[in-house]
Amino acid sequence: DFALGKEVAGLGDYHFTGAVAATDGRIVFVPGKFNGIGIYDAEISVWTAVYTNWTATGLVKYYGGALAAPSGKVIFAPGSENAVGIFDVADETFTKVSISGTSTSRYAGAASIPDDKVVFAPSSAGDVGLFDVASEEFTSIPIDLTGESKFNGAVLTLEGKVVFAPHNSDSVGIFDPSTNDFTTVDISSQISGEEKFIGAA
Repeated sequence: DFALGKEVAGLGDYHFTGAVAATDGRIVFVPGKFNGIGIYDAEISVWTAVYTNWTATGLVKYYGGALAAPSGKVIFAPGSENAVGIFDVADETFTKVSISGTSTSRYAGAASIPDDKVVFAPSSAGDVGLFDVASEEFTSIPIDLTGESKFNGAVLTLEGKVVFAPHNSDSVGIFDPSTNDFTTVDISSQISGEEKFIGAA
């Protein structure tokens, strides 16, 4: 059965760009243009927000997120924001780790991999982003692929590789965290055009 849930007023457009299930069962909404982090407790149908002190710019700050293990923190993929977002669900605190770059749409999608690390799918960035939650170290792994909005969505396979969903790219992206190798599988003969896919599961 489908039912309408909690109505949230006054958020504007493109307020969230993803949802992550936290270890305590609550759902964390990844902030896009909204000035904070949304939290929904489905068990009791209660919506709350943790507000941040950033200034609204009209751009999407974060694009997708992932639950890091074993820390249980929710990691936000940098879109226009020049920092990785870290939300500690346990105490509802938000912190940022600065990264270099000037693109306004760096990454779109995040996937958790073992050892408390998160991989970011390259959107306009010319690299795969790798974030170590424990050390708060960000690593940029260059790829031989150009263009805007290349991928949108990331998922960890059973074999331990991260697959990126093609948005404007004509290829599926595949990242191997064990070697930091990036490869592609051309799909242009089966599907063409832009804005192909959003998300991967």
